[in-house]
Amino acid sequence: MCFDGTPEAARIHCLYGDSATFDFSWLKGQVDLLFIDGAHSYEYVRNDTLHAGACCKTGSVIAWHDYGRFGFNGVMRWLHKFAREGNQIYRTPGGSLAYTKLESEVRVESGQGRIAGSR
Repeated sequence: MCFDGTPEAARIHCLYGDSATFDFSWLKGQVDLLFIDGAHSYEYVRNDTLHAGACCKTGSVIAWHDYGRFGFNGVMRWLHKFAREGNQIYRTPGGSLAYTKLESEVRVESGQGRIAGSR
């Protein structure tokens, strides 16, 4: 990895697997930055975002790859819905990265597909 050998390397943990079956419970409230890149269907992106919200602490950043890229509209569809529910989404100009900063304690409201308190 590009961060190997740096002082930050001890604090960076890359996790790989199918997020539909991954056990996120041990990460609750411990994550500073969660980068979502993988399956691009609406259902996967929604699921990954809701799990990310439970894992992240106040001040954390959740980032999504492939926002705005042709053929990956599940990412865009979910993030547009997420934004309509009051969540601030930012996009890197000319790129395919979108992100949000969680400014308050995060709680996932089951069935509503929303991370409450993120702005």
